[in-house]
Amino acid sequence: MPLILDGTTGIVANNIANGAITANAIANSAVGYAHLGYDGTPIQIVSVYSGSEINHTISYDSASNTPIQSRSITARKANSNFLVIFSSNMGQLGSYRSQILLSRNYTSGSAYQNSQFLWYDHYGMYVASAINVWLPGGFTYLDSDKTLAAGSSRTYSVHAGTIGGGQQRFNQLSLTVIEIAG
Repeated sequence: MPLILDGTTGIVANNIANGAITANAIANSAVGYAHLGYDGTPIQIVSVYSGSEINHTISYDSASNTPIQSRSITARKANSNFLVIFSSNMGQLGSYRSQILLSRNYTSGSAYQNSQFLWYDHYGMYVASAINVWLPGGFTYLDSDKTLAAGSSRTYSVHAGTIGGGQQRFNQLSLTVIEIAG
């Protein structure tokens, strides 16, 4: 189940008396900010985590390459920026290369071939010898598109893909999206 901190489920600034955070304030309030709307102010945070291991053998440009992780967010304010943060333990089994890609509102098919991506790294990981290796990794991307209306949603997805064969591996995946007033 995703963790959602969004102005209705955490600590609201006006519930904190004399700067003290009480158990009652935590149980009955929201992570929020006293002045929503100032440019640069975080408005909400949504996150999804998976501790499961993913073994990915699909080519980066295959029409059957679907996201390894996705998270939707509904804008609370028009014209916001969205900070997308992905982290994972990443591995490559075999002497091959890999690709990692971020898409917005992915529909189907190859996000790479259909140019449905915001960012990608064609050499996400390269292992020169046939070993089993795990490394911490991830990326941060600021989506400053600012065209989403309040109450409308978008979905960010992370895609992975092998180049030339082998197996791309992930575990402890975390995808967080922060809406920031723009």
